[in-house]
Amino acid sequence: MTTPQQPAQMPKKSLPAWAKVLIVLLIIGFAFATLAGIGVTLLGRYLSNGGAEKLIEQGIEKAVEHGLKEAGEKNGADVDVNLGDKGFVIKDEKSGEEFSIKADNKIPADFPKDIPVFSPAAVVSSMVMGGMQMLTLETSAPLDEVSQFYKTKLSEAGWQSPFSGSFAQDTQASLYQKENRQLTLSISTQEGKTMIVLSNAATPAGL
Repeated sequence: MTTPQQPAQMPKKSLPAWAKVLIVLLIIGFAFATLAGIGVTLLGRYLSNGGAEKLIEQGIEKAVEHGLKEAGEKNGADVDVNLGDKGFVIKDEKSGEEFSIKADNKIPADFPKDIPVFSPAAVVSSMVMGGMQMLTLETSAPLDEVSQFYKTKLSEAGWQSPFSGSFAQDTQASLYQKENRQLTLSISTQEGKTMIVLSNAATPAGL
């Protein structure tokens, strides 16, 4: 009787220093409990309306820096944390790697031109998180109108959608790809308004 072979284990890849520190940051509840409580979209709104500045005024910046530096030292990283009025930057002084979350309430100047922005719509928040850009819009136009707009305009701009679906009557989500980029589109109805969330990033390796 042959002994069943154990599946080969893939070699473990070590996380970048900033990723380890970011995980610790997510655990520091008093500083960024919004990540768990209100989600990434509302975090962008919070930061774009001066949330990070409020943290500085309350003296939390030093506590965050102290906690992250200790976490960085445990993971072999010399971490520098800069908390500004619109977000923060974590930098590993040894490797030079950086990770930043920055937010605003206007469309970034470098937002891709081939990603259409529905109009009329108000900018709720914009956020740059590492290599990802997220733009949240709010409009009084009905969900179906917004959905058709993006289907047409993204197709015309050369984007292809391998996935699209409705998760409820008031929520639609789609994935688009173009060259080496990936776009996720979420359209939902909230309190009589239609919310549009566009997340643009490089396509993950292997996809």
